[in-house]
Amino acid sequence: MKFQAILLALVSAVSVCMAAAVPKTVPAKDVSGGRFVLDGAQCSPVQGRLVCDDGLGNTFFADDPFSS
Repeated sequence: MKFQAILLALVSAVSVCMAAAVPKTVPAKDVSGGRFVLDGAQCSPVQGRLVCDDGLGNTFFADDPFSS
């Protein structure tokens, strides 16, 4: 009985680890669209959209056009 419980726990943990996708960051300069972006600023996927930080604390969506 203990063996089955341990096996079930291990299988559950492995399946959760495999299902959890590691977010892939993208350099914000690649998708800045003309915005001022500091070196090292990153974009991360959030609910299907890339959310970028310009390095100064401002955020923007990578697919939104830049307008001034």
